[in-house]
Amino acid sequence: AMLDELEKARQKEFSLASTLVDVDADVEGLVSLIEELANDLSDRVFVLAHPEIKGLTPETVSEIEDLSALIRDISKGYLDAMKPVELASRSLYRMRRVQRSYEAFYSRPAEKTRRVTYLQTLLEKKNNEHYLIHYIDGEAVLEQRENVIVPPGLEIQRRRALMEVTKGTDKQHDRFLVMCPQNVVTEEQKSAFRDGLMKLWMLEGVVDRADIVLLDRKAEGYTTSGLFDRVRAEYGEKAVSADNTGFRCMAGKLAYDTKAETEGLLQVEMDPEAANNISQYEIFVNLLLSGDPDMASRVPGLKAGRGRLFIYVPQAEAIDFEAEIRDYERYVREALVKA
Repeated sequence: AMLDELEKARQKEFSLASTLVDVDADVEGLVSLIEELANDLSDRVFVLAHPEIKGLTPETVSEIEDLSALIRDISKGYLDAMKPVELASRSLYRMRRVQRSYEAFYSRPAEKTRRVTYLQTLLEKKNNEHYLIHYIDGEAVLEQRENVIVPPGLEIQRRRALMEVTKGTDKQHDRFLVMCPQNVVTEEQKSAFRDGLMKLWMLEGVVDRADIVLLDRKAEGYTTSGLFDRVRAEYGEKAVSADNTGFRCMAGKLAYDTKAETEGLLQVEMDPEAANNISQYEIFVNLLLSGDPDMASRVPGLKAGRGRLFIYVPQAEAIDFEAEIRDYERYVREALVKA
């Protein structure tokens, strides 16, 4: 409802855009972008308001009569940079799950301490090469309406900002290995599916299209060691080792087999009951870069398995939707009585 009110206010004031930002976020870049956009818009409108500058040509008359088209024309160059998430299209259920998990995660003193350690680890390992491999079953991608998946593009951008690196100077190589869904078999379908992932995960400008590797669908699935061999073949055995390579299983099943355990490979996966992957990326990166096996004892929801296998269960507060509906109905009745 609040998002709808925000959109109504935007339309009523004829403003170009509205945005929601995290109160802890660094919004200076966004503010600069909006100011630049506003200046461009003001300059164009000023010229239209003074016909003597350009003269009343058919083009300027058309722009004056269709100001909405002018705004769209000016703003199109900024939309990619603003990276809209279209929160208004998200369901209340998904938004509340994310909100509760976020609040629970960041309200713990232990987590705040861990986040400081995370930043220190990032800065210390800034110039070291690491291979961050993210695996997901493509079928899980098609079910994301029910499962909250934090866009990896946002996670990577946030890490780079903390490390003060860019795409060109980043030595932490994020690579996505995706097992194709059952209905994605032809090259044309694979190309369309990869393009959809780039958009869904907000990876445009963050990684290259080639960094999304589509794997053939296998009934028995994939193993960490099998994918590790594939990564080593691509980057070279001298560059890739068990110490500088980790696997994050975002959704689906990636088997942690005996060979992988022997080689000491890191793998972080979600518990099957987990509803979302909030902070999984941060934990994964911290485990790989710091090599700290004792993290599991300090991070709520993180459990150590055999070898260097870690299972993560985000700590989320259960929501009693029946109670919320009853409260809502009670508020409506009270409002009607007062009216």
